[in-house]
Amino acid sequence: MDISCDPIAETTLRLIISALPRNVLTDFVAFPMLPSSFLVHFLQNQQQLKNLHGRWDVPDSCKPHEIVSIAQASWLSYCTRHLNYLTLFVEPNRYRLDEDCRVFLKEARSLHTLDRRGLKGLQLLEPATKCLPTPESLTGGISSLSKLDNLLLTNFDMTPTPKTIFNIVEFSVLKVLNITRCKHAALFIDAVATCYSQKPCVLSRLDVKLRTQVSPSDDIAVQALERLVGCVPSLSVLHLDPGRDKLVDATCLVRHGQRLRNLWPGNARSTAKPYLSYQPLQLLLQACAGLHQLAISLCEIDLGPIGRVGADFSLGTDVSLPQTELEAMLVRTTLRLHRS
Repeated sequence: MDISCDPIAETTLRLIISALPRNVLTDFVAFPMLPSSFLVHFLQNQQQLKNLHGRWDVPDSCKPHEIVSIAQASWLSYCTRHLNYLTLFVEPNRYRLDEDCRVFLKEARSLHTLDRRGLKGLQLLEPATKCLPTPESLTGGISSLSKLDNLLLTNFDMTPTPKTIFNIVEFSVLKVLNITRCKHAALFIDAVATCYSQKPCVLSRLDVKLRTQVSPSDDIAVQALERLVGCVPSLSVLHLDPGRDKLVDATCLVRHGQRLRNLWPGNARSTAKPYLSYQPLQLLLQACAGLHQLAISLCEIDLGPIGRVGADFSLGTDVSLPQTELEAMLVRTTLRLHRS
């Protein structure tokens, strides 16, 4: 779990892998930066892997590195034939590592979930298409990513994405799409909306966090997000964070109606404005009656002074404080839930 890995720790890991029975592991999660030689050693011993979350490095010398050399002999295809979930990290300016990743994705034929991550906190975000195999490099023109159910993209520069990614990933079969802290996301989101408006899709969950480490999202990105939310079929999970001082229009959300189970219409993890006001909240509650989870930011509500603290704690009342329409709506909603 440690983000650092010294030679002693690596040697210990190798001994552990060697001591395990062959082909018994289905999951491997590692946060340290491991050398590609370790990954080769691991895959030689564990070839039933279904979930892989890891980071590896390649030497800076001009020697051929392990993964590409082995993949040329079709060895990697056999080792990754059962892989369903793959998390890969993009490292800045590590082009040989990108070549490794492309080969890895090309050979993982059973892949259903791809989690692609740039490094959090970098001012220069990496292009989202790094490490994806090119259409020309795919055998028979068929991408191993055409079977993806889940696509997760985090900390990327989305500017060049629409030109290439739609030739590699089949968005019409995606069930989960997650876009988190990506710079210049408007172009990509708008391209996805165009794709979904032209062909049927089966998307059931959409997670979009537009805020980046560099700057909050702009109005163009929010408009693209509203278009995407408005054109996809009914979702069951919808988590949105349009950025500081921005909210998605509630009319885009209500079309998902009874099927919607989990809804985050804004940055529900902070008290940052804007707050969801009475009318759009009432509209959501009426249209999405099947909700199991609703996470929203509310303005501060003064419940009056504390009358007594103890086993029989109670809140006092102050008739001089007018009740806002939002408070009144919440009271009515609470009473209705208790009665039902």
